[in-house]
Amino acid sequence: MGQHCELCRPGSYGNATEKDGCRQCACNGHGASWLGDCDGSTGSCFCTENTGGTHCHNCVAGYYGDPRDNGTCYRECVGRILLKNISSSALGSMRGHGISANGLAYCLWVLSTSDSLESCQEVSSCPVVSLTIRPDIRMKCGQNYVYVFDGIPEFLMDSHLGSAIHADPKLVGAFCGNGRDQPITVDAISGVLTVYLEANISIGAGIALEGFNATYTVNKCQPSCHANQQCQMGQCVCATGYVGPDCGWQRCPNNCSAHTRGGRCDSATGRCVCADGFGSSDCGVITHSGIITWEAITDTNIRAEHGNPLLRFGHSMVEGPDSSLWIFAGLSLRDGILNSIYKFSLADRHWSQEVQAQGPGPSARYFHAATSIPSRDTMYVLGGLTDSGVASDFWLFDMTRRQWTEGKSDILLPVAGHTLTQCRNSTLLLIGGYSPKNGFNNKLLGYKIDSGTWSISQATGTAPTGLYGHSTVYHEATDALYVFGGYRFYLESVSASRELYSLYLPNLTWSLLAPSYGTKPFSHFFHIAALFRDTMVVVGGRTEQEDFSADVLFYQINCNTWITPNNTGGSVQGVPMKGSIAHAAVRLKKKLYISAGYGGVMLGSMVALSIPLDPCLIFTNPGACNSSSCVWCRSVRNGSCLSADEAERYGVESGSSLCDPLPKFPDDCRRLKTCSECLARHPKVMGQMQRLRCKWCTNCPEGACISTNTSCTKENDCRINQREIFVASNCSEISCEASDCHKCTASGKCMWTRQFKRTGETRRILSVSPAYDWTCFSHSLRNVSPMPVESCPPEPCPTPCHNLTTCSECLSSNGSDGGWQQCIWSLALQQCMSPSFLPLRCAAGMCGRLLKGARASCNLSCASYNQCSHCVRHSHCGWCATRGLNGNGRCIQGGLNGPQDDGKQSCPASDGIWAFMSCPPENECLNGHHDCDDTQNCTDKLQGFECICRNGYMQDR
Repeated sequence: MGQHCELCRPGSYGNATEKDGCRQCACNGHGASWLGDCDGSTGSCFCTENTGGTHCHNCVAGYYGDPRDNGTCYRECVGRILLKNISSSALGSMRGHGISANGLAYCLWVLSTSDSLESCQEVSSCPVVSLTIRPDIRMKCGQNYVYVFDGIPEFLMDSHLGSAIHADPKLVGAFCGNGRDQPITVDAISGVLTVYLEANISIGAGIALEGFNATYTVNKCQPSCHANQQCQMGQCVCATGYVGPDCGWQRCPNNCSAHTRGGRCDSATGRCVCADGFGSSDCGVITHSGIITWEAITDTNIRAEHGNPLLRFGHSMVEGPDSSLWIFAGLSLRDGILNSIYKFSLADRHWSQEVQAQGPGPSARYFHAATSIPSRDTMYVLGGLTDSGVASDFWLFDMTRRQWTEGKSDILLPVAGHTLTQCRNSTLLLIGGYSPKNGFNNKLLGYKIDSGTWSISQATGTAPTGLYGHSTVYHEATDALYVFGGYRFYLESVSASRELYSLYLPNLTWSLLAPSYGTKPFSHFFHIAALFRDTMVVVGGRTEQEDFSADVLFYQINCNTWITPNNTGGSVQGVPMKGSIAHAAVRLKKKLYISAGYGGVMLGSMVALSIPLDPCLIFTNPGACNSSSCVWCRSVRNGSCLSADEAERYGVESGSSLCDPLPKFPDDCRRLKTCSECLARHPKVMGQMQRLRCKWCTNCPEGACISTNTSCTKENDCRINQREIFVASNCSEISCEASDCHKCTASGKCMWTRQFKRTGETRRILSVSPAYDWTCFSHSLRNVSPMPVESCPPEPCPTPCHNLTTCSECLSSNGSDGGWQQCIWSLALQQCMSPSFLPLRCAAGMCGRLLKGARASCNLSCASYNQCSHCVRHSHCGWCATRGLNGNGRCIQGGLNGPQDDGKQSCPASDGIWAFMSCPPENECLNGHHDCDDTQNCTDKLQGFECICRNGYMQDR
């Protein structure tokens, strides 16, 4: 540039008159553009966004990250920090003084768009603060959460609230997960945003191995709004013709293809309602039988007349009269536990006002179970988590008269996370569930609809020992229930399950079904399932790969096989639901309606899922088809992929060979690794007189499943006389199988101990002293043990975790129920609980910080901290500073509003200064309140201090 091209343009440096000319500034995207990015002569960058170095390749002090290639520097966790008049920046919890050496992370950021902490009086004029949680989050769901508030949370203002999180109207998100596919963004419209993390995390080489990173922006419509948005009074709103989150949906595009009768426009939501046989956002695509179709029904921007009924999870949804859907109860991050009822009419796609029920009804609850019989206009509700604990009550709701009636019974147990399934139009069956008092429910309870009575049913076979968060469907053709996934107790541990159980109703026989072809799906819990003809459809939930999943699975009942479609492939049309747990679903008129749920935030939406009548039709080529349990039929429709049983109807020979719910060949038997799976009887063949195809060989350290046509000695020789088992109820793994002490000892044949451990089907190892998890074993082991064995009996059963009332008692316990040898203390709830209860009770961060291990961590008294910097790194502690810069003072309990006023401690203005968000200035280098070592010099700063290496020493990298 210049009159004679003698100057370099802004963004470059060098001498334009020399051979090398001008070179582009290398500032990694962080140069100050208004200064030309870099020095025009040297190329040294003018760095922004908390970066430094010649090329903005480092983060400045107090920040961490990798700013190269447009990377980000995140403000460190330093305990509490208040930032006023903010602009766009980033923060994170992976490094900083707020993370102690023993793994306690305490990070609190209060971000204000003004110079005060007051929320805007007129929300319409408030700058919006958008916080985006990056996909690299590493926080174990059920234990650690990052909480985000729109404003100042109540527990910061009032220390009497302890660490309570839920039911704060300012809470907008509680985030966790082991990575996400996409970032997730929440907005604070009050002008103040609070980010809070208090958790026990893993530390490696001085760096947190768990935590999160986030960026935030302040939107005053500068820079411009997103596409399809316009600025009004400092806020971005949807431009005319656009609706939905981020204004990403065009309002009834192409008039919903009304000219081809493809659909109609729903004026209330701005979305197209497609006619049968049509799909896509404008209903302009003719769907065919092999397409999985997603359709958005409602979204968070379309509210009912009195609030959004879908901002909840752990709720229930049932079918009502006249093609209606009824939602009941659930948990809301902002409003706490709910007991409201809303009705949705499919005919006009309209949410009612909150249904006003007559008479006394059930208390607010979530993770309850509900079902309905539309022909009787009745909804049935049982159990769930309430403010007072886990409930056992049973209620009937007349959806026509809108009246509750309690159905009392003495045999009902408190349960949450269970299922209640309607069978034969005459019976409701209760399966699974959990409560602190009774542990995992292993009883099968039935309710006779006509007589209104409950009874305990005695089943045989290999029933699940205990599980919750599972799904159950009833299949009329096989007259059986199919129970999938859940959080399951098995043998000696509790974990997410990938197993499928069946309960054959004519003789109440349980079976553990391994697929006859292919592999099992990933573990799922807090998912939903529904039945479409002979296919069970599973959607969403928590898996071993994703904390919030949108997976769709198909289980073909007649063939006992699983199909896992590709959510993003050509067989899927529309936008799939967001990853979620604890949503609810109803199958109605060939569609599966899925409502609400939790995925870090309340999803607040409803979608409809349509699937092919034959799920194998989703595969469009022979390779994909034949690699599943499906059959490619060249003679059908010029080549089609069909399920094996459908192919069998067409007379395709390979179809009949695949569609067999039981092992057919010797190799099919050998791949079954447990006795229960080996001897399972699928409900499709339960009533048929068929010769068994597999048998189980036992007495070796590891048993084996083999064909009935061969011998155990030949197939599984271990030089021990083996016993052949043909009936699943004789399998050794179900002998003394119990999830807690009382269930274990009830038979009088088993003992509860921590000295034995399973290392094989028949192999056990013995510890000199109790060292293993609590497990149930036969009394016979005690009789042949070469050393004393501590067990129950003769000792009494250990005290259950929920009966321990103090933190010290809780953390000193060796646990009590199966799979664990410890108890967990919740600071928010001030309760002790079994680890088995955590995924259920602590979903969405309802338990706050959890303590486990040494009881020394119970010593959380503020008075034990004698430095301000240590004091304000702990929840609910503030510093009463003596006047002057000496750093003296007292650490006492309090909040933003001042010390806790209990008459025992105070901080009168005449004696000191109350410091809660940050410490008063002090010279830590003089008063010794620093942690620099002998190789470093302490340098005092306005806020805190800095340790700088002495001559001859270098900083470790």
